[in-house]
Amino acid sequence: MELEQDLKSEIVEQEEKGHYDGYGGFVQEEVRPGVIKHYFEPMEYIVDQPKIAKPDIEKRKKAWHELEQMKKTSKYYRIRYRAQKALGY
Repeated sequence: MELEQDLKSEIVEQEEKGHYDGYGGFVQEEVRPGVIKHYFEPMEYIVDQPKIAKPDIEKRKKAWHELEQMKKTSKYYRIRYRAQKALGY
């Protein structure tokens, strides 16, 4: 449901920015005698500039009221159930 996502909507003022540090090295690990596991170590992601966001109050209120209305007036059980679940009842 799109309204469920609108309950969590936010206005992003600054996106998160970062970079990967180092390199993912190739690792050989002996799991048990005669069995060697090969894999790359993941690189570490370092956040340089954190995400700054605030809740979109108007969009959240509108979604909440629409879901509340669906919960009260729908003749279909499934719609009422999903609306209640989205609202956290």
